[in-house]
Amino acid sequence: MLAGLRVGEAIVTSGNVLGAPRLTPALAALFIRGRIRKEEDNPLNRWLIALYTPVVRLVVRWRWLVVLAAALAVVATVPALLGLESEFMPPLIFAIWKRRWLGSDGTRL
Repeated sequence: MLAGLRVGEAIVTSGNVLGAPRLTPALAALFIRGRIRKEEDNPLNRWLIALYTPVVRLVVRWRWLVVLAAALAVVATVPALLGLESEFMPPLIFAIWKRRWLGSDGTRL
């Protein structure tokens, strides 16, 4: 029923995956002109670096604890995964979809 959407999504996604790495440097070379300033010259970047640096140092210092916490978070989701009965997709009722797409009677021009 939704096979066309899946094929379309696959085509668009593969186009993005193939196109973005080639297009981004070309657009950057086209649009970025003049002198490129250092990160430290921007006050917003200085503030973000000052905020982020202690977090990075803490994570690097306690890396095994961070890995263990991430693994425990993944294991904690297993009961929820096993409790799922079916997909999240609700039943498709095309009369409702048609009304949403086309609008109610008397509302179209």
